[in-house]
Amino acid sequence: MFTNRRRTALKLLIYDGQGFLLILKRFSQGRLRWWPDGAEAGHALAARELHILLWNGHPQKMAWAPLWRPLHPTSAAPNGSSMAATAPHFGATHTDARGEFASN
Repeated sequence: MFTNRRRTALKLLIYDGQGFLLILKRFSQGRLRWWPDGAEAGHALAARELHILLWNGHPQKMAWAPLWRPLHPTSAAPNGSSMAATAPHFGATHTDARGEFASN
């Protein structure tokens, strides 16, 4: 991802395995409010930070909910029963050496 000098547009260069995509977001009004300084070689962004940046927000000033929270098995199911014990069994699916789907 990169921006122009005036910071009125963002460009994302993405490779999806079949080819490249170049996505351009040009802001209708104003300039990009946040961009990392040039001192660092790169800056990692989480998907939620990219979403805020594309809406011309400041990803480092946002308040985020935790990415996960621990689940307690006793509170997840009534009467302390385990959902895994009563759930039907579905065979795991994976790909074989040729990249085709196979079931266990």
